[in-house]
Amino acid sequence: MTFKHKLSRRLAQLRDARLYAALGGGLILAACEQQPSALGPDFGVLSISLTPRSDTVLVGDSMRLTATVVMNNNQTPRALTWTSGMSAMASVSQAGTVHGLHAGSGFIVASSGNKKDSAAVTVVSQTPPPPVPVALVAVSPASSTVRIGAAKQLTATPEDGSGTPLAGRTITWASNNAGVATVSASGLVTSVGVGAATITATSEGVSGTAAVTVATVPVASVTVSPATVSLVVGAAAQLSATTKDSAGNVLTGRTITWASSNMAVATVSATGVLSGIAAGSATITATSEGQSATATVTVSSVPVASVIVSPATAGGGHRDDHGDERREERDRGGDGVERPRGLGDRQPCDRDCPGGRHDAAQRYHEGLGRRGADRADDRVGEQ
Repeated sequence: MTFKHKLSRRLAQLRDARLYAALGGGLILAACEQQPSALGPDFGVLSISLTPRSDTVLVGDSMRLTATVVMNNNQTPRALTWTSGMSAMASVSQAGTVHGLHAGSGFIVASSGNKKDSAAVTVVSQTPPPPVPVALVAVSPASSTVRIGAAKQLTATPEDGSGTPLAGRTITWASNNAGVATVSASGLVTSVGVGAATITATSEGVSGTAAVTVATVPVASVTVSPATVSLVVGAAAQLSATTKDSAGNVLTGRTITWASSNMAVATVSATGVLSGIAAGSATITATSEGQSATATVTVSSVPVASVIVSPATAGGGHRDDHGDERREERDRGGDGVERPRGLGDRQPCDRDCPGGRHDAAQRYHEGLGRRGADRADDRVGEQ
């Protein structure tokens, strides 16, 4: 075999060896990319999964987390490392047991190599947290006016420092003037008398107030009864006034003032008693809280009911044509005693009525004239 031939054969062998080496190296690299090495950073761990994914534990209690580890080529799972991401609130053992320390939440982590998984854990206190303190009590409405006999509902809202309403808080109610207004345990205000009162609502030592004014129902109308009155001089009559509200309800206990438009004719007392003074007319007015009503009164003189003339004859003992009959003037006034009056029994007349004597004398002469005429007629008949 020539040298040239040997050289060619040698080069061919070297070329085949390099090819085989390249192929073997490629296969080794491919195998390394597909399968993690037991000596690599993941220690052959493909994945870690914790159950439960989230859980709750009470302060002082414990719970167990379970880790599922998937290994390469069914290798035996390597040991896990457990850590708490919420160490102030919960601790975890290397067996995955979580122990609650203080209320809060966070994560528990299990790892092996570069693989890890976590579970959310919430630690709850066995006793509820203390309530948010009341910072303000708002009473609504802050002010109101109530009529006597009426009621008004108030509401109180406890609030925290940021103005957030606080539910379920106990509220007590009080009035500083029970003679004006009282308040129930539910905040219902009832009016008692005219005046002002302060209503206080208290919750956890914090108070709020509302101002309440109690007023009377205003008088809307006044009626006087009777509306017309007729009197004689010296007589009296009782008037009455009725006050009503706008709904027509009778109002009691209201002050009423009385006045007469003509006190020379009629006067009226503070209680509505009317008195006739002299003949004429007057208007009586009753007023209450700016509302008025009137009554009309007419006063007349005492009338003459009858006239008695006595004696019917004067002098000589003669009697007139009517025998023992007498014309009598009877007066129904005064003490009511009927008295016959004539020349012999005339009522005295003072200096202020000079006509009284003239009238009596005139009646006397008229009687004489009638008797003289009667006698003359008698004599003519006898002839």
